[in-house]
Amino acid sequence: EPYLTVSDILSGSPPGGLPEPNEDDALVEYVDIGFLMKRLDIGKTWMQVNVVTEATLKEKADELKHETAVMVMLLTVTTTEGYGYFEDDDFKAFAKEFIDNCHKMAEAAETGNFDNYQLGFSQMDQACQKCHSTYR
Repeated sequence: EPYLTVSDILSGSPPGGLPEPNEDDALVEYVDIGFLMKRLDIGKTWMQVNVVTEATLKEKADELKHETAVMVMLLTVTTTEGYGYFEDDDFKAFAKEFIDNCHKMAEAAETGNFDNYQLGFSQMDQACQKCHSTYR
């Protein structure tokens, strides 16, 4: 049974036997903000490794657009009620800066403009650093 559970997880399926989530529960009931931040870091690292030239930007454009969409969604979740930063205008400003730059990178992927991608990535990374220097 443990092998099958691990196999299900690694194949992208939920493990069997889990109860159905309550649709009325907030995401905060299931996912800690720390896990969301770790996933954001995975996306950032993926970009650092895989999108390093104009050619790789064009080659990985669809994956980059997908990754930026995931990152926007995750950071948007961190500013919803229940995550502790719902009424924190400074945190929301950092999140907005991060999100705006994810959109800039997605647009750069669409147009193939590597300079705009690099600028968006750099500014997104700076937003992370500024936020973490305040909230970590």
